[in-house]
Amino acid sequence: MNTNEIIERLWADPEDASSDLLAALAANPQLLAEQQAARDFNARLKLGLQAVNADAALRLKLLQLPEHEDNLVVADLSVASSALTASNDSIWRRALPVAASLLLVLGLVLYYRPDLNLELENEIFAHVYSEEHFFDSKADISLIEVNVRMEDVLGAHLLTTADTEHLGVRYADDCWIAKEKSMHLIVKGKTGAITLIMIPSSVASSEFNIADERFRGIVTPTAGGTLVVIGNKEEPIEEYRKLLSANLDWEY
Repeated sequence: MNTNEIIERLWADPEDASSDLLAALAANPQLLAEQQAARDFNARLKLGLQAVNADAALRLKLLQLPEHEDNLVVADLSVASSALTASNDSIWRRALPVAASLLLVLGLVLYYRPDLNLELENEIFAHVYSEEHFFDSKADISLIEVNVRMEDVLGAHLLTTADTEHLGVRYADDCWIAKEKSMHLIVKGKTGAITLIMIPSSVASSEFNIADERFRGIVTPTAGGTLVVIGNKEEPIEEYRKLLSANLDWEY
């Protein structure tokens, strides 16, 4: 297991205690600091998610049950039909408390579940920082080599165009985002490194922006999966988003 694989696993699961990972850490004690950084980030993320509180007014609204449950209009056509209606009414009366409880649970889940976009954003930024040591790489990976690696990971490739041939790829390897094996490229931007991530599944319902104190990015759903573009605050990341969208062939 090389250093990059160890770092990937540490950030994917900071509490991973599998024997092969522990042996790799014992052989390279310098990576213990990376493990601790991943654990600290994971702890902060959990605290943030647990800080979501349900609004008292909404809780009261969801808990309110109808004051009158006997407002059904029954046509008294015969003794038999009256008896049948009474029986059905009794069933509904018994079911109402259960339905109310289900409504409460559903309401709280819909309105107060953790923000999935925020969770994805935090995971993406954690991954970007774990690969930051490649930002200054002097490697120049050809489009042919990039596509060989992408085909292996995604079954996808970049079209051969003037834009893709001059991307200036410094790093190209697989990564794990949202429990999906994805493709991660680092390319030379105008003022710094640009991170491009291609996730082979839909992990966002619509396009949204992400940002922290150093970087900003765009997460874009596409027909074949999800694209992520991240750069420093001066980089025209929208241009790279358009380039990827126009030149990425998912092949399915």
